Amino acid sequence: SSYVNLFVSKEYVIVLHEEELPQIDHIFTLCQKTLHSRTEYMSKGSAFLAYKIIDALVDDCFPVINEITSKIEQIDKELENKQSQKTLEEISTTRRNLVVFHTMIKPILPLLRELEDGKHKELNSAMQSFWSNVLDHLQKIWDRVEDNQELIEGISESSEFLLRSKTNRIMATLTIMFT
Repeated sequence: SSYVNLFVSKEYVIVLHEEELPQIDHIFTLCQKTLHSRTEYMSKGSAFLAYKIIDALVDDCFPVINEITSKIEQIDKELENKQSQKTLEEISTTRRNLVVFHTMIKPILPLLRELEDGKHKELNSAMQSFWSNVLDHLQKIWDRVEDNQELIEGISESSEFLLRSKTNRIMATLTIMFT
């Protein structure tokens, strides 16, 4: 995850970020290389350019959430076969990743809802449908994050149940042996 600050004026967009972000770099490289791309991104105003940058960042979340979903499926299969320390660590890591994802997306949703509703006139004009598109993508990601959180919590509970069951069997065996 990385913070991205956008300052949007009527005539310019300033993008500040600490780490290299290929999505943003790609847009700026395209604008530098060809007149067609520059026209496509910049001729509709700074709000449109800001939209394209935000849209690229949001769309880049889909492969990450797909990877998390695949990891959950893999953990579930591993749990069926056998439980290992590695599986428990993967459950913990996946839970943490989902919490990070959740905290990244949660503050953005209200802002995009406001943009979709037209509350920021400077950024709206003909842009409302574009903001709706980004909000729709972000809402899909949010729903998948919540679904994945439920799945990993269920898997975690199952894992704990299996551990308790295994411990109970061991305790029963030891009790019989010592009796």
